[in-house]
Amino acid sequence: MSQGEQQTLTKALIIDDDELVVNQTKSFLVAQGIEDIEQAQDGSVAWEMLQAAAYDLIVLDWKLPRVGGLTLFNRIRRHPQLSMTPILVISGFLQKNDFRLLAEFPVTRLLEKPFTANKLQLEYQNLLNEQYWYYENDNDIQFILQTEDDPKAIL
Repeated sequence: MSQGEQQTLTKALIIDDDELVVNQTKSFLVAQGIEDIEQAQDGSVAWEMLQAAAYDLIVLDWKLPRVGGLTLFNRIRRHPQLSMTPILVISGFLQKNDFRLLAEFPVTRLLEKPFTANKLQLEYQNLLNEQYWYYENDNDIQFILQTEDDPKAIL
């Protein structure tokens, strides 16, 4: 991606066991130009898929069978190759305090079920804008993080 250009997302993974939500999300993503869309109905299968292939976007339900959304989210964010992959967390079981920390993670957005196409569009665009900002500012961010480890580096 060249400077000033937003990344085009081409491959997405939808992790949700609700077919209605999967179909709604899939239709939206296809309309956004994402044609390579895969699906996992539980967190265990999703984790295997995430380790085997690269995705430009992850749509993650919070309440999943086998391996839950929180566990999967933590695995994704700790994995070096996945840590900056955009994640749209979708859930109908929201306790605001439980999700407060999600706002602290880069390229992560939260969408409450049921949702409208407009709300999905808004959160999707916010996710792309945030990903673009991190890409554009990655060198500065890395410099700041390195200088925090060595205070003499900024003198």
